Amino acid sequence: MYNVIYALTLFTAALAGWGCSLFWVTGAKYVNDCANDKNKGLFNSMLFVANKGSLISGNLMVAYVVPNASETMLYMIMTGLTALCCFYFALV
Repeated sequence: MYNVIYALTLFTAALAGWGCSLFWVTGAKYVNDCANDKNKGLFNSMLFVANKGSLISGNLMVAYVVPNASETMLYMIMTGLTALCCFYFALV
């Protein structure tokens, strides 16, 4: 079972890297299309802060969920948040 989990982890990491590259290219293009020259820097910085803020909140969640619950619960919470964010991003 270890090999299956290892292969699945590598596959999903590669898929996440591919998806992140698409997000940054299309997200920056969308922000630049919506903004004018006066506020383009503000909107791009807000996009960057939202990305880095997710890293902080994710690490804090791991720090508090793992000691109090199982790793399975953490993965279920993160999967739910990811699905919610994908749905929200689809509405944009």
